[in-house]
Amino acid sequence: MTKENLKTEKGRSMVEMLGVLAIIGVLTIIGITGFRYALNKHYANQTVERLMRRAVVLAGQANFGQNPSLHEFDENDGEYPISRTLKSTSESFTMRVDNVPQEVCQQIVGMEWKLAKIIPENCSDETMEFMFLDDLTDCTECQPETFPCEDYGNECGKCSVVKGFFPDEGNQCTDDEKPYCVLGKCEPCPAGQTTYNGNCKACSQINATILADPEDCHKCVDSSNNPTHWLMYLQGNSYCIQCSYNENRWATTIDECRRCSNRCLTRSNDRCVIPGTSGAEAYVRNNETGYCDCAEGYYLGAGSKPRCFHCSDMFYATELENSADCHKCIDSEGHSTHWIMYQQGIEYCVSCSCETNLWSTNIDECRRCSNRCLASNGTCQIYGSGQTYTGKDDDGYCTN
Repeated sequence: MTKENLKTEKGRSMVEMLGVLAIIGVLTIIGITGFRYALNKHYANQTVERLMRRAVVLAGQANFGQNPSLHEFDENDGEYPISRTLKSTSESFTMRVDNVPQEVCQQIVGMEWKLAKIIPENCSDETMEFMFLDDLTDCTECQPETFPCEDYGNECGKCSVVKGFFPDEGNQCTDDEKPYCVLGKCEPCPAGQTTYNGNCKACSQINATILADPEDCHKCVDSSNNPTHWLMYLQGNSYCIQCSYNENRWATTIDECRRCSNRCLTRSNDRCVIPGTSGAEAYVRNNETGYCDCAEGYYLGAGSKPRCFHCSDMFYATELENSADCHKCIDSEGHSTHWIMYQQGIEYCVSCSCETNLWSTNIDECRRCSNRCLASNGTCQIYGSGQTYTGKDDDGYCTN
């Protein structure tokens, strides 16, 4: 090797080495960042999956009227503990997840998970709460309802109380005469008890009782915050009645009666009855209004104070408050026993066995009766031996 060749040989400069190291460092940072993102995504998906398993169980329990319970689940079956203690209302339940890092929280919020309302959404706390509706429908817009201060006050440490969310143990009442925080207010008695003769008495012992303050009756609620009592009015007195008390002869208002999920108010005499029990066999509860509707096999009569009658009492052209009640008249095999006849703009309910053949109707109504057919003049005729028509076709029209 000549001297000239030796002079042309060069090594790596320091700048080049630093450039290589910088590239390696950037790639390493990108790799670590990507790994952390993937890991946080995994933890977020795992948490949502664990919550859904519990939510399905809790929704099933609510559907069958069972008390909500998470005891079959292990709190630590994943990366972050899911508490077995949950908050529940008559329409929703809320689960709590502890020790959730902000990055994982942000991943969960970013999923736009419609089945749960996430609290808080800004990931400002390591404890996350997830609110679900009992039917597991879209809950993203079900902002927990807040009640203004003038309704509930701030006695328990909060100006407003969130529906289904109750003050923590640290928010206690300081008034010696009202030491218990119940529904956001300081009360003299704990939940499940009410004031009677100046003392606290268990609501389970209050029934058909006159209280010094009728509003104390409304303090009787179960563990899910559902009312257990209602007020009945008689001769100027207000009696506090248990929803479960099997008595159907007391009158009240719709607002009081509908407090009980097992009762309904009759339209005929404003009685708060338990549908299907003795004396109230004719009724079923309308869950939207709280009033009593007629049970299957009964119909609602006309008038300002209509009441339900048994279909066996309806034979000849009865005018109804609601013509659809005519279709509730069926036999033990589920076949219709009555049909609707039209005359001068009025609908009448007629028994299939009524022998009159002069009434007009449509094919759908006439074919409800297995012994009748629709004639060409629009009348619903009885067919067979000795009748004008001897048979009917497959569509229900009369044939000779």
